[in-house]
Amino acid sequence: MRLAIIALILIVLGGLSVLFFGKDLGIPGLATKTKATAVRVEVVEEGDLVESVSAPGWIEPVLQVALSAEVSAKVIEVLIDEGDAVTEGQLLIRLDDRELQADLKAAQARREGTQYGLNREETSLEARRRDLNFSQKEVERVRALFQSGDVSERELEQAESTFANAKTTVDTALISVSSAETNLVSADADVGRLEALIDNTRVTAPIDGTIIMVAIDPGEVVTGSVNNPGTIMLKVADLNRMLMKAEVPESDVSKVKEEKAAKIFVNAYEDEDFVGTVTQVALERTRADDGNNIFLTEIELELLGRRLRSGLLSNTEIEIAAHRGVKVPYQAVLTKSLDELPEEFQDSPEVDKKKGRCPVVFIEKDGVAKAVAVRPGASDLTHRIVESGIVAGDRVITGPYKLLETIKDGDAVEASTEALTRPESQASSRSGPPGRRGRRW
Repeated sequence: MRLAIIALILIVLGGLSVLFFGKDLGIPGLATKTKATAVRVEVVEEGDLVESVSAPGWIEPVLQVALSAEVSAKVIEVLIDEGDAVTEGQLLIRLDDRELQADLKAAQARREGTQYGLNREETSLEARRRDLNFSQKEVERVRALFQSGDVSERELEQAESTFANAKTTVDTALISVSSAETNLVSADADVGRLEALIDNTRVTAPIDGTIIMVAIDPGEVVTGSVNNPGTIMLKVADLNRMLMKAEVPESDVSKVKEEKAAKIFVNAYEDEDFVGTVTQVALERTRADDGNNIFLTEIELELLGRRLRSGLLSNTEIEIAAHRGVKVPYQAVLTKSLDELPEEFQDSPEVDKKKGRCPVVFIEKDGVAKAVAVRPGASDLTHRIVESGIVAGDRVITGPYKLLETIKDGDAVEASTEALTRPESQASSRSGPPGRRGRRW
């Protein structure tokens, strides 16, 4: 009886050992099954991908004008408000011109006096020229009589002296006329300057457009001059043509060319995307507010009847090259240490042993996650070309994102039915790779 009990105990213990350690003993189906992890899977395909350069920036009109005071005066009247549409030449602001009008009348009076002085000098010059002409004829007559012996040498000397004096008088009169003409030019300039200053008290629209800023009110005093514009009074812009000023990093500027297409994402309009064309790339490097070296690049937007406000923060993706190949969602390409990967990875042509790390994707095959070494290529906001390692039709694991950071080769996985119809890669194109969005301020 005791032997039977001992035998029964041994049989039970043996059965439990096979049940729990069957996998290690090479007996399939007897080990405890590991629960499969639900994953999102996407069947990859070959397709087109546009490589781009990312840059933050802001929106402003192609054409805008800031109107500054060109005369110091009190504001009498402001005839427009922010947002008003205006036409070229329309009166916008009227400044006090009473003092300038008084100065103009005084300058006009001085000009009239100068003109009178010039007229007088010109009349005197004509008289002196007549005297000179008479003296010249007289000296010629006396010289002829002297040669015939009819007059003395003394009379000839007197005639020549009178002629010389007449010539000196004409020269003096010419100088007086020239001086009077100079004074008249100066007087004309004074009148013209004051007339221009008076014109500057009537501020008109330089272009057809919209008032985007009014910085003054009636009763304020503005200061400025023609050579040194002062107080900025208002801004007018053509809002039918807008551009983005993008801060392209120095490392990317060589790839950006004029006439390249671009996508623009305006932070205030998250549900709308805009397209545009690069119109100008700065030739001189500047420094952004965060200290990075950048090249300001202008991209004119296709508004299609939409209106944007000046100064809106935005981001752009400027197209630089087109590619075709097997695409995977951007987050599916991971970088793993070789220590975390199977030994056979050491011989993979995609592995650089010097770096000790390897780009991989995980594919789902027969319910198991399999790591595959890949050679990633160009990327856009959401996808990346994989140049080698996988082929079209492979079932690539694309999420959840946190799982991708911890998944290992050989893990049991179960593809979500939802994943095949609504893969994570179909999320908003705004998300993209980390660091692609957000303005540097």
